[in-house]
Amino acid sequence: MRIEERDLARDPALAGILALPGYRGMPERGIVLHVQAFDWNCPQHITPRFTEAEISASLAPMMARLEALETENAALRAGIAAPPGGVPKGVPAEAPVEAPVEAPVEAPVEAPEPAPAG
Repeated sequence: MRIEERDLARDPALAGILALPGYRGMPERGIVLHVQAFDWNCPQHITPRFTEAEISASLAPMMARLEALETENAALRAGIAAPPGGVPKGVPAEAPVEAPVEAPVEAPVEAPEPAPAG
């Protein structure tokens, strides 16, 4: 932090900011603080709410589930690795694909020609 003293006779804008409405006295000097860094999360003033043991106990079920999912994921990845010249394990062989059957198209019906006037 840097501190700067200002003569308010030379800085009327700052004098106006520092003046108190309804107060007869006029400020003569002002001090400007230049903050160069600030730490809201200063550990000196943060009270720990939980111990490491309490947090570990709370996270144990989630960590066990994560480990089970990672094991399952590894097994699934190993299972889809195709053996040489074959179909991957656990993947059913493809059934032959039949050509789609198209519905028959009906011939358009033509409207009768109008009778001659007369």
